[in-house]
Amino acid sequence: MKHLLSFLLSIFLLGTVAQAQITYEKRIEIEEKDGYSGYKTFQFGEFGMVVSYFKDMKSGDLMDYYFDFYDSDLELKGSKKIAISDKMHIESIGSTDKTGHTLIADRKGNYVIISIDVEKMELKQVKGNYPKKIYISQMVCQGDFVYLQGKLKKEISLISINWKNGKQKIIPFEIEGIKNKKLVPQQMQLLPESDEVCLFVKALPNKKTSDVYMVTMDNKGKKSEPINLTSQTDKYIISATASQLEKNNYAISGTYSKSNGYASQGFYFSKSVNGKMDFIKFYPFTDMKNFFNYLPQRSQKRIEKKIAKKKAKGKEIDFNYNMTVHGLIKQEDGYVIIGECYYATYRTETYTTTSTVNGRTTTTTHTRQVFDGYQYTHAAVMKFDFNGDMLWNEIFEMYPSEKPFGVIQFISVISDDNNQISMMYADRSYINSKAIDSKGNISKVKKSEVVIKSLTGDKAKYTDMDIKPWFKNNFICFGRQRIKNKEDKSVKKRRNVFFVAKVKYDVD
Repeated sequence: MKHLLSFLLSIFLLGTVAQAQITYEKRIEIEEKDGYSGYKTFQFGEFGMVVSYFKDMKSGDLMDYYFDFYDSDLELKGSKKIAISDKMHIESIGSTDKTGHTLIADRKGNYVIISIDVEKMELKQVKGNYPKKIYISQMVCQGDFVYLQGKLKKEISLISINWKNGKQKIIPFEIEGIKNKKLVPQQMQLLPESDEVCLFVKALPNKKTSDVYMVTMDNKGKKSEPINLTSQTDKYIISATASQLEKNNYAISGTYSKSNGYASQGFYFSKSVNGKMDFIKFYPFTDMKNFFNYLPQRSQKRIEKKIAKKKAKGKEIDFNYNMTVHGLIKQEDGYVIIGECYYATYRTETYTTTSTVNGRTTTTTHTRQVFDGYQYTHAAVMKFDFNGDMLWNEIFEMYPSEKPFGVIQFISVISDDNNQISMMYADRSYINSKAIDSKGNISKVKKSEVVIKSLTGDKAKYTDMDIKPWFKNNFICFGRQRIKNKEDKSVKKRRNVFFVAKVKYDVD
């Protein structure tokens, strides 16, 4: 493992509408040796950050999990290690402001939660087991508790685990008049405004209909009455995210479909007041003014012609997209919401089977489609008034090199006020920042190509990175690189590294 300390990284600045300074303060580099993988970062504000990874190579029946502690200047403070059964694998990770949690489990329901205390630079682990054959789909962390959502024997299960003492509790989940087996877990999120856990659940009373319910739970485990988001519509809710406006009042947004499927045809914005839906308004992607701006001009015109022809005949044309929606940003005259669009990708795998019939052995070659992650394509920034009417929308392309196997969000909001929203995201080997004012005008754009030269002669042949908020106006840029070096004879010609860089964003 090689840690390369203080240096400044060079950047090329492109396409500036107004000035905003992005500087690379420092970078550390960990060479990816054979047998080590699973590199992840935990950010803890001014308390620093932690890089975790594990050793694939077994030590008896155990695998080693490593945690490297860094301060806010990316100085290594120390490392900790925990040995876990090699039959276990990482299910999920999560964190709060001062603690990070890694859930590791096996197929029999045995689990270990490794918790990071960044202030004391300590690791704590609690062990237990949840019901066998449960499928854990999501995890959120709230105070002393880790909440797990999943399915067991076709029924929703919600489990709370106290990561300090290991106490476990199964939280029953019911919707009056609907059997638990007819419920499908969707999103689970933490509402920072109220410190509540919010759950969205789809109810499937029959093959032709479905409803989506929202339930909130406070930090004592007390649940609210379910709210039916679809009580006022015949459309189908595909995804949902909530933000608390005030006590018992929530804004809920996401995507919808006209049929009971998985792809979305548009975006909705709704509001619930005192446990009941106040309104829900729908916006087809085809009606959003700039929704296809990310495409080449020729493709945009072709789509616009199709839409115009259909409308002339009194018909609608639907385009299917998947979108993950951020939490709501409140301004003086309405709300701003950011959505990131993506689609599933697949690769073709070849495999062979051998069979023997009547003493004759035959080998047959087959192909199959295998899920290869989600490719993100563009983002939408939308503004609504307090009645849920869309005021404007702006679209911009994003094409990160990483194709995650779960739905994540790449865009970080740098700052927000009543005048503008500032955002930052990684795109291939670039860091992009954009600012949009309260009227929908892009006021600042910066695209910075990351030219990383840890050593003389270094050339990055491949970069896969992401960027996340850290503290104040500092961000963490992290990822993997394949580096080639033909000049420096003291290092390998080729090396694979996991890197972390401290990035500062200054707005003029």
